[in-house]
Amino acid sequence: MDPQVHGKFNDLVESMNKRFGPTNQEGMFRVLLKSTVQKDKESFPDLAHAIRRLTKNAYPNVPYTTVESIARDHFIDAIANPEVQKIVYYKEPQTLDEAVRVAIKVTAHLDKQENTGKKSVKAIEAKQEVTLDIVYDTLQMMTKCMNELKVSLRKMQPKRARSCYRCGRAGHLAKECSTVPTKRCYKCHTPGHIRSECPQATRNKKNRCPENADN
Repeated sequence: MDPQVHGKFNDLVESMNKRFGPTNQEGMFRVLLKSTVQKDKESFPDLAHAIRRLTKNAYPNVPYTTVESIARDHFIDAIANPEVQKIVYYKEPQTLDEAVRVAIKVTAHLDKQENTGKKSVKAIEAKQEVTLDIVYDTLQMMTKCMNELKVSLRKMQPKRARSCYRCGRAGHLAKECSTVPTKRCYKCHTPGHIRSECPQATRNKKNRCPENADN
């Protein structure tokens, strides 16, 4: 083989080893492991399986117990639900499998609480609706009874006899009165004349006349 061609071949092999060799693959798997996050609707066992596989490839020369601890920590960090993640962390599982079991139990418990809470809210809302219907029906019935009572009270009250404002007698109105209206003076309050014809007013006027003449 031409030495020049052989040299280029060796350079190519070296480049391939640098790119796809075991050392660089470990780094790639570690990056993938750190960026792994639980997908939507991804189960905890599936997430744990993916993390265990990446951990083994990222740390091929590390003891099994250490690999399990690393995989457990990355599994907890990858849990999508923050509340589940926090509870699993405080439970301090020793292995990846134990962390998976704790996550499944915690999720089931939270789902049960959520469903119970929704049922309680619906029951309270239904009870409130029934109570409001009862109150509304009761108010309607009370209003009807009050109206009926008012009608009964009006019927029980004696009818007032019609009275005439002209003569003061009962049995007819002023427009039906046959009594001739009597003049009444608003000055001296004496019947028989009006104020302009009042003798008292005329007398007072005459008494003031001499004084006006002297002035």
